Amino acid sequence: MLVIGAAALVAAILGIVPSIEIYRAQHDCFGQAIIGLLEFKPVESCAPAWVLVETRSVFALQSGDVGLAAVVLVPGVLVWLRPRWRSAFLWPVLGFGAAILLMWATFSFDFGRRSVDLLPAVIFWNLASAIALAILALIPISLVMGWQREPVRDTGDTATPI
Repeated sequence: MLVIGAAALVAAILGIVPSIEIYRAQHDCFGQAIIGLLEFKPVESCAPAWVLVETRSVFALQSGDVGLAAVVLVPGVLVWLRPRWRSAFLWPVLGFGAAILLMWATFSFDFGRRSVDLLPAVIFWNLASAIALAILALIPISLVMGWQREPVRDTGDTATPI
C-alpha cells in the first residue's frame, strides 16, 4: 500500500504540471473533404496547419475523472468494511464498467483539435494506469487470497483410538 500511496503522490504532483499541448487546425481540411464528397467534386489537397493554443495540466482536461474515482473507490470502502467474496469480485467489474461508461459519455468528435502529451503527462498516465490496476485487480485478489475460514475448534468430544 505504501508503493501505491507514493505513486499517487507523484501522479498528483505531475498532474498539476502543464504538460499537454492543445493545437487547433488553422485550415478545415476535414470539413472541405466532406463537402467535396457531398458535392461530388474532386477533393483539393489541403495541408493542415496546427497552431498551439494553450498548454494545460492533466487535471484541467477532464472533470469526469473525479466522478470516476468516486465510483471506483466507494465500493472499495464496502469491501473493506464487510469483506465478502461476492463484493470483492463485484468491485472490479463495476469499476471497469463505470470507466467504460464515462469514456463513452465524454467522447467527442473534434477533428479540428489535437493534443500532444509531454513527458510529465506520459508519466502521469502510466502511474494512473498502474494505480487503477492495483486498486481494481490486485487488491481484491489479495484480499480474497488472504481470507481464511475460521479455525475448527476442538471440543474434546471425539474419541481417539489407542
